[in-house]
Amino acid sequence: MTNHIKHIVARLAVAAAVAVVGGCNNFLTGGETSTDPNRQIIATNDQFFVATQENLWAFWGSDPARVAGILTQQFQGVANQYGALDATYSHDENTTNGTHAALYTTGGLVDIKKLQTGARLVGDSLYVGIAQVEEGALMGTGADLFGDLVYKQALQGIANPVLDDQFFVYDSVQQVLSAAIANINSSVASNVGPGGADLVYGGDPALWT
Repeated sequence: MTNHIKHIVARLAVAAAVAVVGGCNNFLTGGETSTDPNRQIIATNDQFFVATQENLWAFWGSDPARVAGILTQQFQGVANQYGALDATYSHDENTTNGTHAALYTTGGLVDIKKLQTGARLVGDSLYVGIAQVEEGALMGTGADLFGDLVYKQALQGIANPVLDDQFFVYDSVQQVLSAAIANINSSVASNVGPGGADLVYGGDPALWT
């Protein structure tokens, strides 16, 4: 009888262990646990727009302004990398790596192009034009800061893309902006634009033009 009970207990222990292991295998998968709201796979045009608009604000109001202000002695850097820059005027690629990356990565040109693609898919020329204004503003500022810049071969997966001459970038930006004006002022029935997602101009075509 004692041995029989021991066998039953042993079997229950094994079954419990299997259940625990099996439960752990999918404990954090499936349903809401597999959906990270901060790492979306699919985004709407409005979500891309908010990201690109915010990136432009950050681009114009962050390191380019701070570093330029320190180097021209308009204000002082007192801590971290700004303290070193203020004390010795010593800088290298690391000083501007973040600024350069912001031209292309999340919220930058990559998402502006996705917004343009998404807007074309729904026939929204107004939204396409506004995204083109963003592209011109971003890449034009990039040429102001860095001179020669990767633009023509950007986002094509090329390992060592060619730097475009600064004046080529400016010329390309002017072409993008001319196309933007035409798109913004088109009278396509499907034109909706960003509307309330636009925290600057409220999607107003005249103001964007």
